[in-house]
Amino acid sequence: MAPRLTSWSRARACARPWAGFWSTAWSCRRSAGGVAVATLSRAEVEQIYEPRASLEGLAAGQTPRLHASGQIAPAHIHAIEQAAAEVERAVAEADAKQSARANPAFHRAFGQAPGNTFLTDALHRVWDRIAVSR
Repeated sequence: MAPRLTSWSRARACARPWAGFWSTAWSCRRSAGGVAVATLSRAEVEQIYEPRASLEGLAAGQTPRLHASGQIAPAHIHAIEQAAAEVERAVAEADAKQSARANPAFHRAFGQAPGNTFLTDALHRVWDRIAVSR
């Protein structure tokens, strides 16, 4: 899993010549003052949620079948349950900061459950683009 980057570390990663992955994931663009991390327009934010829903739906559809056949470790299912409980706790306590941390953690745990490297990679790219928009 790619590390979550702060705005400053995103910009530094974009500035490195070997940061090809980050520059495509974060939409780095050169600006007059150096490198800036591009934010998404409202239309782009709306567009990115469509593939997210499809990809997460694919993961959600595969997870129960794979779990039933023993292809997903009980520890991973437990991690998903804990992440869901953390989201519920943050929402119940009206803790916006914790909710903002817990929600992506839940989505990432659930999205990784099927163990499909290509699905996980696609989801990471979508989630990373959404993170830029916040």
